[in-house]
Amino acid sequence: MDEVAKLAGVSKATVSRVLNKSDLVQPETREKVIWAMEKLNYKPNMIARYLRKQETELIGIILPDMSNPFYSKVLKGIEEVAYKFGYDVVLMNTNYSEEREKNSFKTLLERRAEGVLFMCHRLDNEKMKWLEEFTLPSVIISRTIRNNHKIPFVNIDNVQGGYDATRYLISLGHRKIAMISGPFDDENSSLDRIAGYIKAISEANIPFNDHYLKEGDFTFVTAEKLVKELLTLPDPPTAIFAVSDETAIGAIRGALDLGYKVPEDLSIIGFDNLEIASYYNPTLTTIAQPMTEMGRRATQILINIIEKRLIKELQVILPHKLIVRESTAQYR
Repeated sequence: MDEVAKLAGVSKATVSRVLNKSDLVQPETREKVIWAMEKLNYKPNMIARYLRKQETELIGIILPDMSNPFYSKVLKGIEEVAYKFGYDVVLMNTNYSEEREKNSFKTLLERRAEGVLFMCHRLDNEKMKWLEEFTLPSVIISRTIRNNHKIPFVNIDNVQGGYDATRYLISLGHRKIAMISGPFDDENSSLDRIAGYIKAISEANIPFNDHYLKEGDFTFVTAEKLVKELLTLPDPPTAIFAVSDETAIGAIRGALDLGYKVPEDLSIIGFDNLEIASYYNPTLTTIAQPMTEMGRRATQILINIIEKRLIKELQVILPHKLIVRESTAQYR
C-alpha cells in the first residue's frame, strides 16, 4: 500500500478509502489511486477485505446458452477483465427460459454478487422495467436499449451490420437477395438486421419480395430447411444474407443437398465471425462482431459502477467489420 500511495501522490489513508469504496474520495483522486494500483499490479487481500467490508468481489453472468460459441467468445473478454481487477465470476445458464432468468437474478442477490452481466435472447419493455428496479448494478451485452431506458449496455449497430452485409451482395451484382433471419420477436439480432437488409435493397431500387424473407431460429437445422424452401421458389434467390454464421452454414448445407454450388450458383454471407467461419468449406464471408471486446467493455463498465469510478460512457456501440472469404462471388 505504501508504494501505491507514493506513486499516486496521496496518503495511505486515501488508498484505504479507495479500496473501501468510500464516498469521501474525489473522483480524480480515485482514478489516480486505481491507476497506481494497476501500474504496480497491486491486489489487496480479498479475504480480509470481505471479512471487513462484507464485499464478495463476485460478478454474476447470466446467459441463455453457454454452449453457443458467440457467448464463449464474450465470456473470454469478461473473465480477462474480471481477473485483472480481482473479481471472481459465477455463470448462470438459463437455457432460453425467462423464469430461469429471474431466478438467476434472485440467486445472485442471495449470493451477494456485486453486479451482473446479462445476455438474453429477448428484451422487451417489461423486462427492462424490472431490470431498472433490480438492486444490483447490471450491464447488458449484445442488446441495444431504447425508449430512454438508462440501463448500461454494450452492442454493435445491428441495423448497419445488416445493411453492410446486404450492400456487399448488391455490390457483387446480385438483385435476388433473400434473408434468413432469427425469430421475429428478437428486436436486436433479428429485426434490426432485417431493417438493414430492407434499407439496402430499397436504396438499390430492388423491390422487396416477402417470399425472400424467412424466419429462422439461429440453428443449422432450421436454416437447412429454410434454404430449400427459398431455392425451390419459382424465382429463387442468387444470394442469401444469413442472420448468423450458424444459420449461414446450415444454408450452405441445404444448398449443397439440392445440387447448388457455393458460391458459383449461390452466394451466402453470415454474421458474427465465429471461429468455424474461417475453417468451413467454403470459408464464410461474414460480418464480424467484436465478441471478446464486448465482454471486456461490459465488464469494465460494471466494475467502474461497482467501484464508483468516473464513467464516460454507459451505453456503448462497438464497430463491426465485413470479412470477405469464399462463400460469396460476383453474380454471373
